[in-house]
Amino acid sequence: GSFGSVYRAEYNGGPCAVKIFSLATGDTPTYRLLRQESGILSRLDHPALVRMLAVGCRPYQLVLELAPMGALHQLLQQKRIRDRGLQHRLMHQVTQGLAFLHQRSIIYRDLKLDNVLVFSLSTERTVVNVKLSDYGISRFATPYGFSQPEGTPGYRAPEVINGEVYGLSADVYSLGIVLYGIVTNGRHPFENSCFRDEFDEATLKATSIDPLFKKGCPDWPHLELIINRCLIRREPNKRPAASEVLAALCRPEFLCLRAWIQVSARHGVDCMVARSPGLNRPKLGSGSGGGGSVGGSNGVDIVCACSGINSIEMVHTKLYSDSVSSLTIRGRRALSMALIGGMAIVGTVWGQVHLYDFAHNKICLAINNLMPDAVVSITEFSPNEKYRLILFGLANGEIAILHRDKLLKFKEATPVAFLSPDNERAPIHRLQPTKNNKLLVAKGSKLFSLSLRRDSTEPIKASSVQQQQPAESRETSGDAVLGRWNWEMLRQFNT
Repeated sequence: GSFGSVYRAEYNGGPCAVKIFSLATGDTPTYRLLRQESGILSRLDHPALVRMLAVGCRPYQLVLELAPMGALHQLLQQKRIRDRGLQHRLMHQVTQGLAFLHQRSIIYRDLKLDNVLVFSLSTERTVVNVKLSDYGISRFATPYGFSQPEGTPGYRAPEVINGEVYGLSADVYSLGIVLYGIVTNGRHPFENSCFRDEFDEATLKATSIDPLFKKGCPDWPHLELIINRCLIRREPNKRPAASEVLAALCRPEFLCLRAWIQVSARHGVDCMVARSPGLNRPKLGSGSGGGGSVGGSNGVDIVCACSGINSIEMVHTKLYSDSVSSLTIRGRRALSMALIGGMAIVGTVWGQVHLYDFAHNKICLAINNLMPDAVVSITEFSPNEKYRLILFGLANGEIAILHRDKLLKFKEATPVAFLSPDNERAPIHRLQPTKNNKLLVAKGSKLFSLSLRRDSTEPIKASSVQQQQPAESRETSGDAVLGRWNWEMLRQFNT
């Protein structure tokens, strides 16, 4: 660099990088450059920032961590990174490092791909991939800001180029360029407009950046929104803080969200299930509160339950389709929903059960007061070839069992039995069938396993259900035949 040279060396028996400062460094004495950079490095302790190991005076030098894979800019030119998960990790760690610097009131002033050092390309959870380095022109921020046009052309904010007063928001502009470079394998948003030494001029003249698809990259709407906010030109105070960019990158929908669909203008989405055509089981299902939008994957039916005060709005749509059908039914808040046999089965806080035929947008069955308590979870369960059941997890800690075919054919809508793994009145939060014909039951802070005993050759009535845990079991139909069941508590969580 302009302030010195970096060499590979050994320190205390391990590899390291040694930065030796040049004797001729303009108007600033060499010892002052060493003092400035070492003073900042001594205050940094973060996984995304290069650590200082030692300082030397003859010659003036810094002993730093060694990045075995070199600078990110060079790596991106040699090897294309197409994995979106790895790209996200790199962006997340770079933003983490910058947010930590700003938290310590340090303005970086030279954030660029060449100053992002690569330690690993592994996607293991505990691995640190990249770290920020080279704090030669970094300074502690002041209320009065800075006006020296420091930094690298192509990464400098417009206010830095113009010699105006700037602060931490100038680093955020550079961050936007770096994020764009990571996802486009080192490309610059203005590289089609000028040569490299004319980037500053292009920065001042540009009104918008090239979309990702023009660089041969797949669309990433959330990322493009973040980058465009970072690259606001005329009003630096409207750029997000580095901590806000980090928070946006940490949102769970950042990687998986494909599109937003407005399903209801009046109510929030309480429950949602989605299924790809041709699949017997839902591909995605979730319950949520608040907001009238949902996300999904391409080519799926999406069914939502949006609750009002005394009504539930059932909505059916397809991703990337303008067609949205809805139907309003009387009932209180929907707590659970499952797609079974082409029907959306909805359970409410009042114990109501509704069968919604979303293909024809009609309610086929509406049963009030079917359950003794709120329906918290619903699933289909087949412990063997003989039994095809629908299970309803209730807020009072019981599991209501109905015959699947009888319910879907509207022949019988009465539970044949109620089961409970213990006597506690804790809600059944989740019912999850497994591949080995068992059912995982999350009740309160406990996790149970429910299975049908294989040594049972003669099915018995529900009133004789055997369980390993003391429990209440009651039969509601005289001819209810279920078989012999076993309960096993797998784990109790501390809450």
